[in-house]
Amino acid sequence: MHEPWVAYVVVGTVTTLMMIGKSMIFFDDSKKKDKKDD
Repeated sequence: MHEPWVAYVVVGTVTTLMMIGKSMIFFDDSKKKDKKDD
């Protein structure tokens, strides 16, 4: 039932979401640090 390319698509999507999530968390941390510096 499952095609080989489906696995690559799922892995790619999950990896992209993880990267976006990490980026959002990084930006949030940066904003918090900036506020603390002020």
